[in-house]
Amino acid sequence: MYDCIIAGAGPAGTSTALFAARSGLKVLLLDRAVFPRDKICGDALSGKCITILDQLNLLDEVSALTGVHLKSILFSAPDTTEVEVPLLAKPGYDKPLGIVVKRLDFDQFMFKKALAEVAETIQGFKVTDVLRENGMVCGVRGFYIQTGQVAEFRAPLIVGADGSNSVIAVKGLGLEKDSRQRAVAVRQYWRAVSGVKDWLELHFSAAVNPGYFWIFPVGEDVYNVGLGMPFGYIRKNNIDLRRKFAEIISQPQFRERFRPAAPIDSLSGWNLPLGSRWQAMHGQGILLTGDAASLIDPFAGEGIGNALFSGKFAARILHQATDEKNYSAASLSAYDGLVKQKLNAELKISTRLQQLGQYQWLLNYVIRRAKHSPEIRSLISGMLNNSVPKNLLTNPLFYLKVLFQ
Repeated sequence: MYDCIIAGAGPAGTSTALFAARSGLKVLLLDRAVFPRDKICGDALSGKCITILDQLNLLDEVSALTGVHLKSILFSAPDTTEVEVPLLAKPGYDKPLGIVVKRLDFDQFMFKKALAEVAETIQGFKVTDVLRENGMVCGVRGFYIQTGQVAEFRAPLIVGADGSNSVIAVKGLGLEKDSRQRAVAVRQYWRAVSGVKDWLELHFSAAVNPGYFWIFPVGEDVYNVGLGMPFGYIRKNNIDLRRKFAEIISQPQFRERFRPAAPIDSLSGWNLPLGSRWQAMHGQGILLTGDAASLIDPFAGEGIGNALFSGKFAARILHQATDEKNYSAASLSAYDGLVKQKLNAELKISTRLQQLGQYQWLLNYVIRRAKHSPEIRSLISGMLNNSVPKNLLTNPLFYLKVLFQ
């Protein structure tokens, strides 16, 4: 018998597990994979990631992993205008502003930390159902992938950190997938892409609008290259992302940069459950975190930071529920309140920015003006490091400032 069972050992699951274990809870952490395992992703750890890793006292070790410490972001508009926006630290800040490290390495690091601290971890176990007795959650059922042996584990609290195809969300809370709130992305690792610096490249190319193409350095002359687009747009226009990927790297803007380059692996795709519509993330005995809770930023496509934050908040409510022996939906609803207070306003803004990003003329204009205006670059930098409210980008006065500066 455990205090809680966490299904999924990615960033959401391991952060939940670490915070929960450190608060004194007896935790069982399950994952269908055997680590190390890869996770298709852009590999960027944002400022929010840095915050949680620092709170877990893990930042120095993550900073030492093979990767790149970011200094700026390069944006390009549909008309190919480019602007570099530096990542400026707040006064007195001495931590990294952002890191790019392969998910294979980051997730393995986080899993090893959880392995050392939680009561028990089981790899290669697929959760298939949520158990209930007298209407109350009491554990999970699943099977060991290698042997097929069925097993059950007991706890009054279950955390679904099992990703975009969450079994806990479906079996535990009855949630259905909403394709309207999803994006699809593809990623491939390359060597020898020319012209890359210690920056993230976000290209709002006309070829992928409404979406973007990215090039992220991950160290040792390795680059994460990919693109993402809304699922509804892909389906409506019958878009093949593999063909779209080949199309964009052969365009004049990128052709010469990829001429000396070579792919390291195959092109892989994944679904991104976007936080563009708020949904319940709790029920009797159940909490959802990370991708299972649909917390990916609709504009940037970044999900690790929100996953780590959701794990922190989930652990707080798990500890409270265990202390009070109150596992009711009403008690666990406090989790939704914490996540909403921290992330909902930003997710709403990012949803609006995603909608605005469909207007190519607007992207062209803002990026062109930023290229020639240090003040606008400073404003965008402030939004990136959260020293300037991101909702400024949805304020008409911001565009009047851009227009008449």
